[in-house]
Amino acid sequence: MNHNEEVPDFLGGLGDMLPTDVLKKVNELLEQLHRKDKDHQGSTVFIYAPGSQYVDTQINIGKDTHPEPKTHPVPPCVGREKGRNGTNGAAPVISSTSDDERILRCINVMNEEGMLKHLYDYTWVMEVMNRTKDLPMFDTPASFITYMEDLGIKRLPSEDTIIKKKNKFTGTFPDWKFTDCDTTEATRRINVGKRFLSLFRKS
Repeated sequence: MNHNEEVPDFLGGLGDMLPTDVLKKVNELLEQLHRKDKDHQGSTVFIYAPGSQYVDTQINIGKDTHPEPKTHPVPPCVGREKGRNGTNGAAPVISSTSDDERILRCINVMNEEGMLKHLYDYTWVMEVMNRTKDLPMFDTPASFITYMEDLGIKRLPSEDTIIKKKNKFTGTFPDWKFTDCDTTEATRRINVGKRFLSLFRKS
């Protein structure tokens, strides 16, 4: 340790009065004292001689000079995972964020416009949300329904309704291919997804 550093002198200036060889002996005696006095709760002792470039010995007196590190709970993750349901079927935790409010406004506008003509049209909303970055994802239709209920949406499809419609199309949005309807109805369903994304991005 450099002598120019501020080193506490716990011996009242004794280091300035003793020659280096005597200081070394004193340090050795203090170290022996430390070994014998295991239960002593003390502090660190420094001894240095005038003009020396280092502290010859540093003795830590005490049982434990390294306290246990403190741990802190990890905050819950927010963002794309916030609307996702776990495998145990628990309801998703809805955080009070602007994204939730934006989604609610989108659904309300679409209901006013008549875009959500059938309750199963929520299937296309869920599928678009699952495939759009920065929007909630849902492992199951049940978690999506719970999320919408927590937002305050009253009229919603059943889980079975969404599952049945999920099995009736293939492909990647907006190029969905449906097996249970004609081209006109297929276009309408795709437009439900497009309208939701357009409203969300503009909100």
